Amino acid sequence: APRGEGDLPALPDFPENWTYKDGEPDYVFELPVEYEIAAEGQEDYLDFYVAIPWNEDRFAEVIEFRPSNRSVVHHAGAYVVDLPPGTRVGEHGILETLDGEVLDRDAASKLSRKNSTRIEQQVFNQFNLAGSSKLISYVPGRGVERFMPGTGKRVTAGKYVRFTMHYNAVGQVETDQSKLGLWFNTKPVTHEVLTRQAGNPVPTSAFGHDIYIVQGEEIVPTLDENGERVRPKIPNIPPYEGNWKITGITPITEPITLYGLSPHMHLRGKSLRWVVTYPDGREDTVLDVPEFDFNWQIHYELAEPMHIPAGSKITGIGVYDNSLNNRWNPGPQLEVYWGDQSWDEMYQAFTEYTIDSQDLTRQVETTDNEQQ
Repeated sequence: APRGEGDLPALPDFPENWTYKDGEPDYVFELPVEYEIAAEGQEDYLDFYVAIPWNEDRFAEVIEFRPSNRSVVHHAGAYVVDLPPGTRVGEHGILETLDGEVLDRDAASKLSRKNSTRIEQQVFNQFNLAGSSKLISYVPGRGVERFMPGTGKRVTAGKYVRFTMHYNAVGQVETDQSKLGLWFNTKPVTHEVLTRQAGNPVPTSAFGHDIYIVQGEEIVPTLDENGERVRPKIPNIPPYEGNWKITGITPITEPITLYGLSPHMHLRGKSLRWVVTYPDGREDTVLDVPEFDFNWQIHYELAEPMHIPAGSKITGIGVYDNSLNNRWNPGPQLEVYWGDQSWDEMYQAFTEYTIDSQDLTRQVETTDNEQQ
C-alpha cells in the first residue's frame, strides 16, 4: 500500500535490561547454562535447578523474569522447590539420580510423587502451604510482579529455584540464558502471597478438593487401586465448538485478601472472568477479560487489596472457541487435548492472595515430624 501523509509515530522503546523502575535487583538467579535451541522441531519442557544460597528465608516484594532471547521463550516459570528424594543437581543444572542418570521432567515428577512425604496442608505445617512454590510466570506481556509492602513471595533457604522453560524453534539456531531478579521486602513481611487457581481449595482447608464444572457438569476425582485420590481428567474440546465452558470454584473457608489475577489459556481461549460471590448472595466481577489474546497475556494487580470473608466463593469462568470464527485456531476440525503445547489447551485462572489468619509475626516454626 502507498504510504500515507504525515510523520510516522516513534518506535516503541523495548528496554534491554531490567524493566522494573527501581533498577538492578537485590539478587539475580541465572539459568546455569546458555541453552541452545535447534532451528526446527518441537522442544520439550526443560527444568533447570539453581541452589538458593542464603541461610534464612527471604521474601521478594518484586520479581522479574528476564529472558536473554525473547524470540525463543514461548513461556517460562520460576518455582521454589525441594529436590525429589534420591536425586541431585548435575551438570548444567539438570536433575539426575545419585548414580548420575539424567532425569527428564516426567521421570522427576513420578519420583517426587512416589517418595514424597511432605505434608501439603498448612494446618499441619505453616511453611509447606500449597501455592507458595510458584514465584512467577513469564509469557508475552507478563514478566514482572509486585506485591504490597508487608507481603511477598517466600524464597526458602536450603531449597532450589527451578527454572521451567518452554522454547520454540524459530528457523535458525538460537541460545537463551534467562535470569530471575528479586527485589527484597522493604518492610517486615506479615503475610505470604500464595498463587492458586480458581478451582483449587484454600490451602488451610484440610479436606478441600478441586472443584471444576465442564459444560454444566462437575468432574470429580476417582480413587486408584491403592485408594489414592486421582485428579479428574478434563474432557477434550470437540471440533467446531465455539462456546465451550469450564468453571473453577474456590470456596473461601476462612478470610483472605486478594491482590492479583492472571489469565492463561492457549489459542482457543476466548474469555476468562473472575466473580466473587459473598455469603449474602451478592456478586462482584473482579476481572473480566472478554477477548483473551494469547499473544499478550497480562497480570492484573488490584488497585486496592480486596478482603473476602469466609463463606464466599471465587469463580473463574473460562470460555473456549474451537470454531472457524477464531482467527488464531490452528485446526477447528480437530479435537483439542489438554497439554503443554500451544495447539493444546490450558485453563489457568491464577489468583494471588494471602490468608488473613496466617500472620507470620505470630507463628512458631514447626516441622513435619513435630506435627505428625
